[in-house]
Amino acid sequence: MNDGFFAVWLLAIGLILYLTGWQTQVADQTSRMAVAAFLTGVTLLHGLAVPIGGGIVTLQGSAAWALLWAFIAVICIRNFLQSLFVILCAVLGGAVWLWIRFMYATDPVFLFFHPGLDGAIIAGFLAGMLTERFAMQAAIIAIAASIAQFSAILMPGKPIEPITIGMLSWWDGAVAALAASRLTWNVKAGIRHVSKWFSEGTRERGGNP
Repeated sequence: MNDGFFAVWLLAIGLILYLTGWQTQVADQTSRMAVAAFLTGVTLLHGLAVPIGGGIVTLQGSAAWALLWAFIAVICIRNFLQSLFVILCAVLGGAVWLWIRFMYATDPVFLFFHPGLDGAIIAGFLAGMLTERFAMQAAIIAIAASIAQFSAILMPGKPIEPITIGMLSWWDGAVAALAASRLTWNVKAGIRHVSKWFSEGTRERGGNP
């Protein structure tokens, strides 16, 4: 599968659901204007590349745009402890994502779905479990995906190569992680809804809550 195809496929599915009445399940109450602005920026800026640290790291314009939105989302929380929690979740997700990539590269035995996506799926699951809002989950994933890219430094017996954040394969992982986070959140919301319904039904029948 060509790099970027998986991301486009998932985004297309998400947009169709978003525009056909599943807005809350896909992206909470994020406005269409915000979604359009983000996707437009990603498309227009992807071809740009910014070298960092003497060329050791290259940041694609699309990834820079995503990280900018992530930091704005963290700032807009306006609660220091919650902002710190989101940052720590991003570090945790990035560390787990990086570790899974490293583990597969050194001993490809525990393959779950795809060597390039397993870490993303686990990081997305953590984001969906630990936070409730779409903006927080997206911020966690953008930062975690950037951290995970540094797994190349840990590869044994390989020379350190320039690290590119924002290439098409990076977007495959980031979008897969975002999809995993929203699926996890929707499962949580469904379980809460069923539990509430069952509890209210028990009360109405005169049973113990």
